[in-house]
Amino acid sequence: MNGEVRDFSVSRRKDWKGSANVVTMRPTAAVPYAELCGETLALAHSCTGDRVACAAYRGSANLIDRALADVAGQRADQSGQNFAAFLHTIDSGRLQAVGGL
Repeated sequence: MNGEVRDFSVSRRKDWKGSANVVTMRPTAAVPYAELCGETLALAHSCTGDRVACAAYRGSANLIDRALADVAGQRADQSGQNFAAFLHTIDSGRLQAVGGL
């Protein structure tokens, strides 16, 4: 600050870690808890870029591969539907499109 080099010390007051008792968890809570765990793990490893760590966590089963392929297919279908609706809106005259920009 003001052209001066200064050292800073930063510490965490709370780590905000939490857990749940999965042994006594009701089935209706298990799915949201599993989704939260998966999202947390995915976010943590997407920030590190460590493909080996990600592969180790997911194991040898191809369940994640199939799940990702399913989601990608669903999103591709939705994108196609969105684009068709976009074209329909242009064709109906409700939206003006200018080409060649």
